[in-house]
Amino acid sequence: MINTKIPTKQNKTEEEKRPSLLGRISEKREIREEEKKSEKKEAAFSMLTPEDGINLVPIMTKSEVAKEEKKGKLNLTAILSIVVFLMITFVVVAFSTLTKLQVENEKKKLTQYEEEASVLGEKILANEELLRRIFLYQDISSSQYSVKDIFDHFSSIAIRNGNTRLTNFVFTSDTSVFFKGECSTLECVAKFWHLLSTDSKVESVVLDSVSKGLDSNEEEKSSFEFRVTMRKDSVGRDNINIEN
Repeated sequence: MINTKIPTKQNKTEEEKRPSLLGRISEKREIREEEKKSEKKEAAFSMLTPEDGINLVPIMTKSEVAKEEKKGKLNLTAILSIVVFLMITFVVVAFSTLTKLQVENEKKKLTQYEEEASVLGEKILANEELLRRIFLYQDISSSQYSVKDIFDHFSSIAIRNGNTRLTNFVFTSDTSVFFKGECSTLECVAKFWHLLSTDSKVESVVLDSVSKGLDSNEEEKSSFEFRVTMRKDSVGRDNINIEN
C-alpha cells in the first residue's frame, strides 16, 4: 500500500511559506503610506531654508509635476494650432480679396465691351436700314417704266418699217400693250409683224386683226391690230433703250 500522508504534509508547509493575498495588499498599503510620509517630510524640510527662512510655497509632488508638464505641452500645441489657423485665415482672406478685385476688373471690362458692342450694333442696324432702303428704291426704280419710252420704242420700229403709223396705243398690263395702226400694203403689215417678233424686248406678238381698204384719197391702205407681250426683264426704266 502507498502512504499518502507524506505529500499532504509537504503541501501544507509550502502553502504556509507562500504569502497570503491580504498580506500582499497590506504590504502595498504600508509602502504607499511610507512614501507619502517621506514626501511630507521632504516638503517640510524644503520649507526650511537656513538663509531665507521659511519657504511658504509647497513643493509639488512628482504627479503634480507630471501634470504641469502635460499642461505646458497642451498649451504649446494649442498656441501652435492657433498660429496655423490664423495664417490659413490670412491666406484665405488675401486670396478672396484678390479674387474680388479681379472679378471687379473683369466686370468693368465686360461692361466696356458691352457698351462698344451696343454702339457697333446700332451702327450695323442703321447701315442695314440704309441699305434696305437703297435696295428698295432700286427695286422700285427698276420695276417702274416710262410709258413714253415704251411708246417711242414701238414707234421707232414702225418708222424703220416705213409707211407705218400707230393710231391707238393702250397698256393692258405691266408687260402687255395693244395698239392699232395703218400701213400702205399687206406686205408692210407682214414686215412690221416680223420686226415686232424679232425684237429683243418682245416675248410674243399676236395679230388680232388686219384689213385692206382705201383711204380718203382713194389710195390703198391696210389696217392692223397687234397685242404685244414684253419680256419682264426688259420692262424696267433702265432696260428701255430707243433704237432709231
